[in-house]
Amino acid sequence: MRESGDQQSTIQAVLLASTLSKGMLNYVKRIPNESIIEIKGEVVVPQKPIKSCSQPVEIMTKEVWLLDKADHRLPFQLEAASKRQSEDPSENQYVQVTQNTRLNNRVLDLRTPSNQAIMRLKSKFSNSFRNFLNDESFVEINTPKLVGGAVEGGAEVFKLDYYDQKACLAQSPQLYKQMCLLGDLDKVYEFGPAFRAEDSHTSKHL
Repeated sequence: MRESGDQQSTIQAVLLASTLSKGMLNYVKRIPNESIIEIKGEVVVPQKPIKSCSQPVEIMTKEVWLLDKADHRLPFQLEAASKRQSEDPSENQYVQVTQNTRLNNRVLDLRTPSNQAIMRLKSKFSNSFRNFLNDESFVEINTPKLVGGAVEGGAEVFKLDYYDQKACLAQSPQLYKQMCLLGDLDKVYEFGPAFRAEDSHTSKHL
């Protein structure tokens, strides 16, 4: 279960057969994984620490409401997508989720801990760079990414038709940064993509 307002905070909800009716237990068992539910219960401190959740407490569930039922035919389960691959190939054949399946169901895949960590780390890095540059009196700019021609020589461009004109994706913000400097913005920076249509087969290439 995820707490409202903090989608990365997880807390365990417990259902005890001794405190719930048989009908309620059967109802909960039929709720598919990834459904959205609302629960009412008592927050307690468990006898043993819960390693799989971020919160040190758990909820002793008394009532459960189904808000949005998930499709039984989900392309994959988060449990399978979240498991680390073993060095033993025989252990991976039942839990591996292919890259195509992940990309075709990106919203679901983004909920895995590894993808969440990547997004949060990238955000932390970007914010650290921004904070440093801002403290040094740099000005953040946003330059066009769709331009009328090549910005730099020696690099291929992604060409496209823009209504009745030829255009391409920007290779670099270089010219725009130079314009800002000539416009008396002494120090500028930008976080953004640069597009270069270079045929490459290496992981270290641009």
